Amino acid sequence: MAWDVQESWQSQTTSQTIEENGVKGSSDVSRFFTVVADSVGQTTLNALAAPGLPRRNDPHPQSFSLRARSFSCNQTGPLTFEVTVGYESLSADPNDPTQDPLAQPASVSFSSVTQEVEIDEDVNGDPIETVNGEPLAGVTRPFTDLVITVRRNLPSFDPASISTYMNKVNSAVWYGLPAGTVRIMDISAQNVFAADLEYWDVSISFQVRRGYGSVTDARAWWYRTAHQGYVIEDGAGNYGMAKADPADDFTANGTIVAQPVMIIVDQSNPSLATTGERAAIGDGYYVEFQVLETIDFNNLNLL
Repeated sequence: MAWDVQESWQSQTTSQTIEENGVKGSSDVSRFFTVVADSVGQTTLNALAAPGLPRRNDPHPQSFSLRARSFSCNQTGPLTFEVTVGYESLSADPNDPTQDPLAQPASVSFSSVTQEVEIDEDVNGDPIETVNGEPLAGVTRPFTDLVITVRRNLPSFDPASISTYMNKVNSAVWYGLPAGTVRIMDISAQNVFAADLEYWDVSISFQVRRGYGSVTDARAWWYRTAHQGYVIEDGAGNYGMAKADPADDFTANGTIVAQPVMIIVDQSNPSLATTGERAAIGDGYYVEFQVLETIDFNNLNLL
């Protein structure tokens, strides 16, 4: 069984009264549909159930505060029916957008979170290492990040869609913050039923980390580590194990180092397409790897 549903026209009535506690009002909208069956023998009840017609409590296409509350159907021919759907306002004042939860602007609040994070250089960008040039592990500093919490009422909430934003950072400027500095920290959503309205109270917290030292904003959430190891390269494409005495490198003499050594790398080149030679004692080389994907947070349409 198939139906053809076409809206023909609408009628609207709005009334207001002034009471002691302010303006009260109501708004009634009727939508008229022509419904055509593809075979005879259909009833008005069948026509009211035709796909494409509004259902009880469905919002009006142009106003969430107007909800479908009454339905009538008149058969005008063997295959044709006229359906009237009446909408009533559920707000005290249909002309006041503050009565509509979905018309409310987003609420934005700010807080902070502090974490101890291991670092490899001081405030001047110099490597944190011993006098002999060995990196000192375990040195941390507090990172206090800004947390932006955006709360907004939304008509629907799709967990599958919102999950695509988890464990990602912003690929474009968001809320005035540079790309690469913001990640989603927490998400909560609560289904709300009030005065025949159904919507979602959604709250999302964003953690902001800016660049520090030689780390740029674009790589604020990248993984950073000392570029060190046991295998070195001689500048001519030959590889060997680093020896305790650098003079024994690439020879049959000496013993392999007990600790990894710093290896030269072009730190501006994330592809690591460099020679990989052993660094001089006291020289520090560090690399950064992108471990979180990026996505445009503006597509969340929260603000």
